Order: sequence, then structure tokens, then C-alpha cells
Amino acid sequence: MPPKANFVVIDETTTVNMQLRGEPMKKLFLFIAAMIVAMPVLVQADSIGVYFDTDGTSNFLLSDEFVNEAYVVVFAESMIAGAAFKLTMDPHQSLLNTVYPAGLQIGEPLTGVELGMTDPVVGYYNNPAVVATLTLMTVNFGELTNLNIVTHPAYESVIYADHTGVVFDADGLSAVLSATVSNDSASFGEVKNLFR
Repeated sequence: MPPKANFVVIDETTTVNMQLRGEPMKKLFLFIAAMIVAMPVLVQADSIGVYFDTDGTSNFLLSDEFVNEAYVVVFAESMIAGAAFKLTMDPHQSLLNTVYPAGLQIGEPLTGVELGMTDPVVGYYNNPAVVATLTLMTVNFGELTNLNIVTHPAYESVIYADHTGVVFDADGLSAVLSATVSNDSASFGEVKNLFR
């Protein structure tokens, strides 16, 4: 008996149903749509961003702490040995301190910093390379602070270098820190009385 129009004959004993209608087609479409949306999040290669964890997975922090730590992380399929970037941020936070890996550091994050690390960090397989640890102090509670990695003034783009000294362009990414008031139950009058 010959196969129907929606079947494909593989060999004399095997036929495959090629009908993709209804639920299977819907699932395939949703899978493809989800991959299109998720790929930019999953593939962070050739980027330098601010994160609130050393794994480079959290770029938003809701905190009621006075002091917070953030990390400048490079994602690249390479041995990362250096970087050059500038940090811009809203005035609701103040940069107290910056700690770098062992090596050479020229400049500061807020004016532009160039880094050369003594020991390159393996960046293959989406492994994060922390190139700076930032200590931030909250100036204005209740405000959002954008932390942006932008181009160093001496270069044309955000860059990183591999262990052989080859320089690559990278995307500068942003993070948001929301400093909340830890106890909203106090009235305005009670808070005002604290300062009298």
C-alpha cells in the first residue's frame, strides 16, 4: 500500500509522518522563539560588564546595605590577560575602593583604567574572568544607580587582551543597583526626629 501524502518513505520498511500541525508545530515555534530570546543572555562572549556576583550572572541588585560589592567581569573565549575600560555611574553611589588581580594597573575605573594581569584567566566555555572588585557606598537610599562599562578615553572601544597580547573589542555592559530603605515602617516624623 503506498504511503499517504504526509508520510515520507525512508526505505521499503520505514515511513515517517511529516505532518507538523497543531500542538507539535506550536511547540517547535515556541522552542525557536525561546532560543532567539535566550541566546543573547546565554552567549556573553566578548563582553565586559558589572555584576553583583563573581559568576557574572546577576546584573541587578536590590540591597538595603550601606556598602555593596560589585565585580567587573570579562566573558571571552580566550585566556584573558588584560582589559581597558571606564566605569560610569549615577551619583547615588560612591566608589570607595577597587581591587585588581595581581599585575599592572594604570588609572582608575571612573577616569579609565588599563589592566595587565600577571596570571591570565581562562575564559573558555563562558568562564567569567573577574578583573576588578568594586566597593560601593550608598549615598542616596531609594534611588537606582546605573553602573556602565564604557570605552576608555584612550581607545576606540572597550577592549580586552589575551595572553599573547592580541587586543579584542568587547561590548560594555551595564548593571543596576537599587538601594532600598531597610525599614519603611517609620513615619517621616520619626525619621526627622532622629536628626534633631
